[in-house]
Amino acid sequence: MDYSTSAQRANQRYDMAFHMLKVSYPMLKDHKLLMGILLNLLQSTEYAVDAILEYERQLKLVSAYPQNFNGKVDFFRSKSLKRNNISPNIIPAMMKMKELVELQKESPIEFSRGNRYVLSKKDYQLHSISIVELEDFANQTKELLSSMQQIISHFDKKE
Repeated sequence: MDYSTSAQRANQRYDMAFHMLKVSYPMLKDHKLLMGILLNLLQSTEYAVDAILEYERQLKLVSAYPQNFNGKVDFFRSKSLKRNNISPNIIPAMMKMKELVELQKESPIEFSRGNRYVLSKKDYQLHSISIVELEDFANQTKELLSSMQQIISHFDKKE
């Protein structure tokens, strides 16, 4: 996939998450939407990382990179983060989002308590996600998308 397609998909996923976060969730108050928001934010960050790495690959700044999530994130952290002045806070946020999405896939029990969506591990250790955490993830994702757009627009101006 080329960098422009990845950038477009990153923005689409972010827009979907933002709409769910700011319009759908406040109106419906359905805590199951929180996981949909989280998934869209995670996919948005993955597509943004892909776009940046594909852009750098076209410029021959990086070689082929791993396609699995952890490998891609580690490669991005080591090769692109400093060069592009991207906040390193996005890495732990991506890892936390991925952890919660994977936990939800394996979780035998999910329920809402107050304004939090609670997930249980198989050993019944509880993890939760709140609207405040999602807003923080959304802000960090937006910063990454802004950086991605600056990087890619710089390349587009050269053409």
